[in-house]
Amino acid sequence: MGFITSSRGCPYKCTYCSQRMLTGTTYRYKSALRIVEGNFEATFTAELMLKDVALAARMAGASLAHMPILRETLAAYGETGAKGWGGQDFSAVTHVVEQRFSRTISGA
Repeated sequence: MGFITSSRGCPYKCTYCSQRMLTGTTYRYKSALRIVEGNFEATFTAELMLKDVALAARMAGASLAHMPILRETLAAYGETGAKGWGGQDFSAVTHVVEQRFSRTISGA
């Protein structure tokens, strides 16, 4: 027997739980109808993720020079838009990584 996860995030702030650290505190869900119909269209796209990463980079200010992971994340999300993948979900970043390393990692 399997299960389907149809939501991400949690509005609660339990001190013992790491889930909000992984998925955020904004609750995002897919309705049962979307799941049954097989509508898995991206709702949190790479374009939106880029806005979040760009905001983090702006907030870092001069410290950005000492944050290589944030700089690389910003570059990767920027590349998703330049390649026309901005409307996809996180898989767009997977495509960037695959092209950079000339290796398929997505299983497709």
